[in-house]
Formats: sequence, C-alpha cells, structure tokens
Amino acid sequence: MVRRLAITGCLTWFLVSMLAEAHTWSRRHRQIGWASWYGSYHHGRKTASGERFSMHALTAAHRSLPFGTTVRVTNLDTGQQVKVRINDRGPFVDQQRRIIDLSRAAAERIGLQQRGVGHVRLDVLEKPATKQTRPARPVARATQVRSPRLTRVESAANALQPALTERAKGKRLADEPAARPRVPSHTGAVAPSSVSWLDCRVAEAECLAGD
Repeated sequence: MVRRLAITGCLTWFLVSMLAEAHTWSRRHRQIGWASWYGSYHHGRKTASGERFSMHALTAAHRSLPFGTTVRVTNLDTGQQVKVRINDRGPFVDQQRRIIDLSRAAAERIGLQQRGVGHVRLDVLEKPATKQTRPARPVARATQVRSPRLTRVESAANALQPALTERAKGKRLADEPAARPRVPSHTGAVAPSSVSWLDCRVAEAECLAGD
C-alpha cells in the first residue's frame, strides 16, 4: 500500500511538472506566461550553450527550446515586440509562471526593464536544423599481411627457378631430333654427261639441238 502511494505521488509530481511547463502553450510554437530579465551581474559569463552572455545582445534563456531557436516575444500589456535567440537555460525562479529570461537589451525593447517582469507571448519563428552533416570518414585500406612462413617458401621457389629453367631447356634439346646434314646446292652449270635426262633450264643448247 505504501509503495503504491509512493509511486502515485511520484507520477503526480511528474505530471504537475510537465503541465507547469506546457500549460501555457495555446497552440503549436506559441507559449504564454511571464518574462523576466538578467543583465550586468551575468555579463561576460558563459551561458549553458557555451557562449558568453552579453546584456547588450538580443538573446534569452528558455528551459526547453533548442539553442539557436529564434523567438518573437510580445508584451501583452503594450504590444511591443522583440526577436531574440535562445542561447541559455532558465528561468529557474517561479517556474510555474515564468517561461523566459530576456537579456537587458531585449527587456528594454518591450518595456520590461523598469517592472522586471511582464506578461508575454512567445512565438517560435525558426528552429535550428536538427540534422547535421558529418564529414565522411576515410575508409581504411586493407593491408595484406604476409606471414614469415609464406615469405620463406616464396624465397626458396625463386632460388630454384633458374635451376628448373636450365633443366627444362636441356630436356627440350634432348628430345629434339638430330639435325640432318645439309646438302650443298649447285648453282653452277651441270655437265650434260652427268645427268640422265636433259634439263632445258641448265642445258638449253642441247635442248635446242635435240629439237
């Protein structure tokens, strides 16, 4: 029973916190509540986004909007407006009513510097891109690792290659048939008595006499 009550209490507190943050949203990208401002005490200090706070810049702190979001703040009592860029987190005082902390310059634009707080409406004009393009990572090239054993085998094969080549050459020469002796060719005139038939290309005179 006690455990159930504790769980119920935690859920109730969580829902109340969520409603305190979102109950002023009347429609998408619009929020109504109270605005406050901060100035010289925080001037030059780092904001939650890492930037240095400048009370002269048109910036603001919000509890949930992404850094870099552009918001139009309207003073509902006077109608004055100012555009600010979210670069910090807050406010953390009176969270049920306060929805934004303005820089001193932004508060002056809409007439909140003297009063300190005021009833405002927030309209989100532009949110930063959620997807960022990352540079492509270089693809590591595969490096072939040669084992010492493989290297030794290749070295031995390279050493035996000349001997194997000479052996194959000797075998090829042994298998070839012996060269036949060359018969000298006679280019000069052949005597008629040395042939049994007349070659008219050699003994042209006798061919003519025989005719």
